[in-house]
Amino acid sequence: MEIKKFPYRKHFISDINNKIIVPLFQCSKAFPGIYGVKKHLGKETKHITYKCFEKGIKSSMPIMFDFLLIYKEIKYYRQLSKINNISPQIFYFSSRKDKKIMIGTEHCGLNLKDFMLQNPDLSSRDMKLLFYNVIKAFHTLKENNIVHNDIKPHNILIKSSEEVKIIDYENSFRITKTYKDSDFPLYWLSKIATKQYISPELMTIRSIKNTEGYIRYDPLKSDVFSLGLCFLDIFGIEIYNLNYFGSNYDIHIMEMLTISYDYIIGDSLRNLSYKLLREELQNRINNKIQENLYDYLNDTIRRMLEVDMVERVTMDEVYKDAKFHVGIFN
Repeated sequence: MEIKKFPYRKHFISDINNKIIVPLFQCSKAFPGIYGVKKHLGKETKHITYKCFEKGIKSSMPIMFDFLLIYKEIKYYRQLSKINNISPQIFYFSSRKDKKIMIGTEHCGLNLKDFMLQNPDLSSRDMKLLFYNVIKAFHTLKENNIVHNDIKPHNILIKSSEEVKIIDYENSFRITKTYKDSDFPLYWLSKIATKQYISPELMTIRSIKNTEGYIRYDPLKSDVFSLGLCFLDIFGIEIYNLNYFGSNYDIHIMEMLTISYDYIIGDSLRNLSYKLLREELQNRINNKIQENLYDYLNDTIRRMLEVDMVERVTMDEVYKDAKFHVGIFN
């Protein structure tokens, strides 16, 4: 973007192909067409001011570590805003004396939960479009080998049933490993996201304190389960403990995650115990799904909320279902 203000030419190169970093307090002067502060805009101004969505990160870690997280998030925003337009454009980022780092992006509407609260009587057509476009956005992440790792309604922004954006890539990571059947690859246990929406396998890890190291699972299938919980939640269905096997059975799931899936399935006694706890949790989930008024989505959501990691559908299969709902059959 060319900077027309003369005093800034000695600091910035006025070349549309160049990228620059501008301190937050100078954004309104350097980029009056993107970011404006009220005191700089009079009635006679011809500048267009865009509404921004601002996210802050503050932690007890040294600010350098926060910058690493922010830098990763900025990279995802820049990349994904150009791919099917599934993430907001980033306008600026800045640090402050209180160790808080701010990211400003284009404003993309309400989060998914607030959108449903404001549109409680969404038509079947609009719900199918919304479901399709949310799934399409996350399928795009999958196609780029990105695991979001913190899926919840507040990280999905909606302007309309056809305009969906994904935000908050602080916990996201890329995957390169492939596997067959139940031979899940090892992944280092990263920072686990919002407890209410994580998968049962990650909930098991979270319930055991001081657990670190590698676990065997499919992060993309964990994202699928989180998406399923998100939809139940926005439908007004209570999802508390729908990802919790129970404290008495954590050790069985831990063995599955740290040793192997077949270690449990191949042992008759362990397999029997696993089937019992799996059925107990699955029945709770299935009963909640029946409360959904948009019942044409129930079969897909049931497969998304499959407790067993092997039997759970992939993001590709969910995307195929979502396309079917809106009449795309290729």
